Amino acid sequence: MVYASIKIKTSNFAGSLTLLRLFIRIMRNFSKIHLLTILVFGILSFKTLAHDQPGAYEIINLADDFYSVYQSSKKLSPEKRAERFSQYFTTQFEPFYSNKNFVKSIESFSEIEKVYLLKSNQLSKDLNGSMESFIAIFADFKSETPIYILHSLGRFNGATRDLKGKSYLMFGVDLMAKYYNWNNDTPFFHHELFHVYHENFFQCNDELWCSLWTEGLATYVSHQLNSSASNDELMLNIPDSMIKNVRSRLLYSLTDLKRKFYSKNPEIYSSFFNFRKDETNLPYRRGYYLGYILVK
Repeated sequence: MVYASIKIKTSNFAGSLTLLRLFIRIMRNFSKIHLLTILVFGILSFKTLAHDQPGAYEIINLADDFYSVYQSSKKLSPEKRAERFSQYFTTQFEPFYSNKNFVKSIESFSEIEKVYLLKSNQLSKDLNGSMESFIAIFADFKSETPIYILHSLGRFNGATRDLKGKSYLMFGVDLMAKYYNWNNDTPFFHHELFHVYHENFFQCNDELWCSLWTEGLATYVSHQLNSSASNDELMLNIPDSMIKNVRSRLLYSLTDLKRKFYSKNPEIYSSFFNFRKDETNLPYRRGYYLGYILVK
């Protein structure tokens, strides 16, 4: 593995020498990382020309369906209503919705309903534009992965998933409506599209370091493609002030990361990339920022 030079303004952090040594030790653990880094840096430096006609891609919008079923089932009991949702969405997208519980998502939908509709109506158009600008750089991108715009039942804002032997890219309008307070979603779309591209070269395992690498690299690429993007648009401030809180305890954050680097524990993964709090009192989802600075 060949790494780009590491630049740290050590004067900005307490215990700078210790921090730098720890940082280098952690970077050495990336010996398993695919050489895609070289390819990425090369592409971002030389701006590959786009194909004249980018390949077709399939976008299925089920987000509007959630609203329609929500409106048409208001007179049903909670149990019957959840059953109606389950029956409908299992027929529409069985690999994802099979055996899912809809009750909580139905009960909380009124809190996000207005923003959800705005996001759902705009999403397909914005995604098409983001796809074109992504292909303008990654000209060999093949978009054979089906893309679903849907209600994720509180599971994700964007995700690639292997379901029953097939890969899918999904955008959860519910969490976008709940957490996004900006208008430019292109950095977010680029982040997720890069995951699809990256999977052609690198298959992640269940260890924490692997998710740290893939998410950090996707965040880095998104920033390179959108140099003026804010930390919010790069999703680095969910929860609020995540960067500030991690940087204020960066030595401890990296020490904790080193200890958990090869963990396969789902709860540890959740504290780094989802919304689970842990014993450290560090921000949840901090893995995105820690991965970003390690790649950077």
